[in-house]
Amino acid sequence: MTKLNLLQTKKTAIILAIVLIANLNIAAAHDKEYSPVTTSAGLNGKFEFDFKKISLYLGIFNKETVNRITQRMQESAVDLYGAESHEAFDGSVRSYGKNLEFLKIIGKKDNSYRSHIYNELNKSINLLAQLYNNESDLAEKTEIFNLIGSSLDIFFNGNFETSELIGYSEICKMFSSDLKISCYQKFIEAFAGKTPEEISLASYALKNSANSWDCHFLLHDLGFNIAQKNSLEESFLKCGNNPFCTYGCQHGLAIGYVTKNKGKLSKEEFRQFGRQFEIDSNPGVLNFYHGFGHGFFSIYGNVSEALHMCKLLYNYTDDARAANLCAVGGAHEKFFIENDINFENFSADFQSCIEFGEHDFICKIGVPYGYSQELLWQGNTSLEPVKKIINFCKKIDDEYCYYGVGFAASAIITVGHGSSALSPGVISEFINDCHKIFSDANVAKKYACNAGAAFFRLVFYQEAEPAFMACNSITVEEDRLKCFGFLNKLLAGYSVYGKS
Repeated sequence: MTKLNLLQTKKTAIILAIVLIANLNIAAAHDKEYSPVTTSAGLNGKFEFDFKKISLYLGIFNKETVNRITQRMQESAVDLYGAESHEAFDGSVRSYGKNLEFLKIIGKKDNSYRSHIYNELNKSINLLAQLYNNESDLAEKTEIFNLIGSSLDIFFNGNFETSELIGYSEICKMFSSDLKISCYQKFIEAFAGKTPEEISLASYALKNSANSWDCHFLLHDLGFNIAQKNSLEESFLKCGNNPFCTYGCQHGLAIGYVTKNKGKLSKEEFRQFGRQFEIDSNPGVLNFYHGFGHGFFSIYGNVSEALHMCKLLYNYTDDARAANLCAVGGAHEKFFIENDINFENFSADFQSCIEFGEHDFICKIGVPYGYSQELLWQGNTSLEPVKKIINFCKKIDDEYCYYGVGFAASAIITVGHGSSALSPGVISEFINDCHKIFSDANVAKKYACNAGAAFFRLVFYQEAEPAFMACNSITVEEDRLKCFGFLNKLLAGYSVYGKS
């Protein structure tokens, strides 16, 4: 017998021995709590010989096996409720985790059990979610959170069809606060490597499930993950003109691209991108460029370097709007206030716009916008935060502050109404925003505000009709012309940027 044949015979004998041992033990493994066999391992200590796991890897299981595992998982989740000590709690955590590991193996080995596993796992996740919401002990709450996360990993990273996965996104709705966001993040992560059509379906599902503000930043995460694995052009094609949740995917793509390349731009990549994807009639592209401003400011942390990189976008794409959209993103990142608003800094922030040089008008618009974001972050889409800002604009008495108020009001209504933002009722609300929030102000300030609101829709959505109506609906001709004059002034600044 040759040496090769001898090795093959030994290998076959070992496999047969493992199968025999697994079969001898599988009945016991099915009927009693999991207990691995500990075997001597010479001078190196001990290792665990896991009969049950080996039998599952070898495909030795049936529906009864799956039922027992899912039943024990649910029993472990129930036991967590009644645990009278940390030791008992930890034991239930280990039991749940081990059986979850078994389900993961089965799901990968045999697709026919997938639906059953997901249905039963859903019951366990529901039990854990209830326990998480009622638990007061921080350490145990963290353990439960981790178990839920591991369970969701099977939902969103198993061997599933896209249609199934989108259906399972609904499970995230039952959670509250941090659990809900964690659930949606796992849902989004599963789509980074999918086709543009599947990504669009996932974005649509998220739009209908999460609140609009959470959805926007969750799609940031999706775009960011896509950019890590693809070229500039490939990344954009995956998000395309997908408008869901105010173009969150495109914003995230740009931020991800900047982060991946440590703030450096590839001239050839951008020139090729600019030739293939024009801004005109392509809101996805202009929102992509806007995202670069967020990314550059995050990387460099100061206005001058971020704006320098935005100016390079103009040089590479031959389109001034690319640089301006980028600069708008930089202003938003600079003044975005996620936590409690401190209005004491408003005037100083507005004055700091001198740093933007020829681009200061975009910065000045960005200050009221940034200060309006806290309530949006909390899912509040009323105009109350904008009304508070008006008082500070009155003290500064700069027309660009009033443009910024309109810009912010238009953004809030867009986020609040999503895909219905152009319905007749919403357009009417959009037109009257500035009149409502400037009820005690003079006419000129109202129409500077109107122009700022129109500017938002033109820049980010290329929607001429609502922008035109924002000025054209004004009945007094003199005031109507003022509004169009303000809007033309904004558009003129937006379309011009000095090349370096």
